[in-house]
Amino acid sequence: MRRGVRGRLDGVPFTAHARGRCLSAHRRGIHFTLDDGRTLSFTVRRLHRHLVRRTAGTDTVISRTQGGGWETRGLDRGETALLCLVTVASLDRLLDPPLLELL
Repeated sequence: MRRGVRGRLDGVPFTAHARGRCLSAHRRGIHFTLDDGRTLSFTVRRLHRHLVRRTAGTDTVISRTQGGGWETRGLDRGETALLCLVTVASLDRLLDPPLLELL
């Protein structure tokens, strides 16, 4: 993921890359840039993981963790599939602080 991955999400081509291993939460993330103009990013804010949709320069939190699970709001089919993929493949572990590896 750190070198970049290309694929299709619900028929729309995308490029994905991850940034991680930084102590600062705002510098860790998994970002999917879709050819239709959207960017879907998994980030950490205030101890919760967020899935953020960026369209036309506007960020909208469309899902976040709460109580060990994900709360969702208005995900389309492709966004739901992406959330499932990242969760099932444990890619969201890239969002963990590197200090957790020491425990």
